[in-house]
Amino acid sequence: MINVRSYLRTSGGEFVAVDEFAGSLGDPDYVEGAIEVEVDGRAILGKDQWDYVDELWFYITDMVEEMRSTGQAATYFPDQPISLSFRRIAPAGRVMLTCEFEVSRERRTATLTEEELLAELRRSGGVFFERLAALLPGHSRSYSEALERLRA
Repeated sequence: MINVRSYLRTSGGEFVAVDEFAGSLGDPDYVEGAIEVEVDGRAILGKDQWDYVDELWFYITDMVEEMRSTGQAATYFPDQPISLSFRRIAPAGRVMLTCEFEVSRERRTATLTEEELLAELRRSGGVFFERLAALLPGHSRSYSEALERLRA
């Protein structure tokens, strides 16, 4: 079981779930926030790994496209030495999700079905991009395009 939830970081440093965020965002080109990823009750990513969350979601969208076509994908966070990767593994239909933190040399991994991973990324990415399109209408076209790619 995978759960993915996105948060926006307020100017005071607090994290608010994107679907509950009602304030205004500071600089629309640098949207701070975090993505929590939990697989089978184990945290893979959390609020401590906050970054430019809209850019990170764009990167994850690219990863989903790449994994569908090649069976693997990887990216670094926009402004932190953290890598995230997806890789198909045997038995068929399973994916290894890996997050590596270069500073602490910590590595967190989980395996799950590809179908489950993609379904949850589409769902949570949809919540994220739809809410940001409403909060930042000047960027709504790029958010809509990313959402279309994610759901393809």
